[in-house]
Parts: sequence; C-alpha cells; structure tokens
Amino acid sequence: MIVILAPYFLPAVEPGGPIKSISGVSEILRDNFRHQIITRNTDFSGQLLDKNTLEKGVSYVSYVSPFQLYREFKKAKLIWLNSLYSIPFSFLPILVLCLFRNKKVLISPRGQLLKGAISPFKKKYLWVYKFIILSARNNVTIHYTHEDEKTNSDSIFKNFNSQVFLNPITEIFKLKPKIHRSASKDFTIGFFGRVVKKKNISFIISLLPFLTKNTTFHVHGFIEDKKYWKHCEKLIQELKLTERVIFFGTYSRADFNKKVDDVDLVVIPSFSENFCHVFFEAISMMRIVVSSDGLPWKDVNKIVPNTLLPLEEQLWVKRIKQIQNMTVADYASEVDELQKYCSKTKQYVSEDILVNFKDLMREQ
Repeated sequence: MIVILAPYFLPAVEPGGPIKSISGVSEILRDNFRHQIITRNTDFSGQLLDKNTLEKGVSYVSYVSPFQLYREFKKAKLIWLNSLYSIPFSFLPILVLCLFRNKKVLISPRGQLLKGAISPFKKKYLWVYKFIILSARNNVTIHYTHEDEKTNSDSIFKNFNSQVFLNPITEIFKLKPKIHRSASKDFTIGFFGRVVKKKNISFIISLLPFLTKNTTFHVHGFIEDKKYWKHCEKLIQELKLTERVIFFGTYSRADFNKKVDDVDLVVIPSFSENFCHVFFEAISMMRIVVSSDGLPWKDVNKIVPNTLLPLEEQLWVKRIKQIQNMTVADYASEVDELQKYCSKTKQYVSEDILVNFKDLMREQ
C-alpha cells in the first residue's frame, strides 16, 4: 500500500504542474500497486472543488487529522510526500512519522529546493524539518525529477538516499495541425502557467516592441503573485502594449486544448523548471515551443535547434521572427520532429517511473 499526500489534486487546476505529475504517476501505478491519495477539498484559491468532478479513490479533506494519518501510515508500505512547506501535508506527516521506525518515505521537493528559491526563513524551516526526519529514524528517500534539479538544489539533504525519475508526460494527442498563419497576418504568442516571478512573463512583454505590431501575447493562468502581476501591468503601460497583451485567467485541462488552438507559438521563459508539463502538452497540440534553458530538456536542441534558449532578448526575437516567417510546411515539419521527441521521452519516462517504484517497494 502506498499513501500519497498532496496539497492539491484533480479536479483542482490552479497549482498547475504538481497535480499533473501526481495524477500521471497514479495512472502508471494503478495496475501495479494499491495506493491512496489524501488531499485538500479545495483549489489553491480556497474554492471548494465540485463534488461531481472528484476523482474516485481519493480522500478529499478539509482538515488533516494526525489520527487519520497514523491509521493510514500504519498500513502503508511507502509514504509519499509531495511538498516540503505544506504544514498539513508535509510538516504534520513527518511529526506523525516519529511514532514509527523504518517506514519507507519518499519526499518530492518539486523544485522547492532549487538554489535561489530558498529564503533565510525557509532555510531555518528546512533545518527543523531535517532534524525531525533524522530523529524519527525512518527510511527516507529524496526524489528529484531530473539530474539538473538534483545538481541545482540546496545541499541540505545531500546525505539522504535519493532517486531521480522524471514526472510522467501527459497524453500525446493525435491531431491535424492547424494551418499556420503567415507573417502578414496576426501572430499570437501564448503563455500557460501560474503568474509568478519565477515564470518570468515580463521577459516576453519586454520583447514585444521588437516584434511586428501584429504580434500579440496571450497570458493564460492563475495570478498567484499579485505583486509580480502589478509589475507586469506597469511594464505593459510603460511600453504602451495594452492592446497587445491580453490576460485570460485560469484554465482547465479541457480549456488548454481549446485555447492553444488560437496560439501560434507557446513560450516558457521561466528562470528554472524541474520539469514543465506545458512544454510537452503544447507540442502534443501541434505547437512549436520556445523555452528558456532553465528547463531540463537540453537534448531537444539536437532535434530542433533553438527550442531552448538563454534568456537573451536578441536570441528570442530572432527565433520568434524565424517562426513567424515559416511556411506551413516548415512549421509542420518542426512540430513533427518535436512530437517524435515527446513520444520517445514519454515511453522511457513511464517505464522508468514503474522501475523506481518497484525498487522503492522492494523488501530490504
């Protein structure tokens, strides 16, 4: 039995990637291991989830009880925590685990240990967290989604066992590509994700003055960092781009398929990402993607050059203009190569996840 604790889960949408990752792993484990997911009954904003859309076999709670955790942990062979900083879904569980010895525990930081993401307060919190884990004397493994995440993470857990396996890649759609618009017509750049400083959408806003006036920027996502969004709004005003930057708000999985259809290019200008589901989802929907080299998929540049770029304005403007001037055939050809890369990566990732969980569940 695997007990999975996650601050949020489907049908919640606002937290983005982590939900997709846990859901994808759950699908892979379904035919191999019995597992129980415990999560909130709300989305990130606090809105209650629609009872008619709740997932079967998932325990949605308004309050995490230490007694409930104890009961679930007692029968579990593996306990999987999907956050470091959540009090009810990470800190409380490690306190309850002090009542056990030699329990197998998997902790997925999900990018929360990346250097530059840890404030002095969080550093102190992590030292307390580490002390509690060591005091409990359980068998703890830290999960990183990529070697880049492990290399670029804070060293506080360096002496712990670790496993590296990627997040699952969501379904690859088989769709006909929409006819690509020529450079003489409107060209739409799309961003899909949480609006936070780390996602760096202000970088794309700053590029627009160097692109043709028929180029617009559509922002789809939940505004998590209101201070950062105000900064973006100020930049939009200063550059006189109010008619070229449009905010559409939160989107669901079904919405994504429809909204990406109105986009010619998907951009991911993040400073860093430990995975990034949108990268694969956009490609599966027949869209070229331009991303920062903060993503771990460096090898994609061997297939389609300049898919991952340093955050340098000149390089991004050049690449976007190149895409704008592509013929329908050229655009479709690049998408086809990107989809081959996705399919190959998806198969490998699914097999690797299953191998890693079999290893974790093996008797010592």
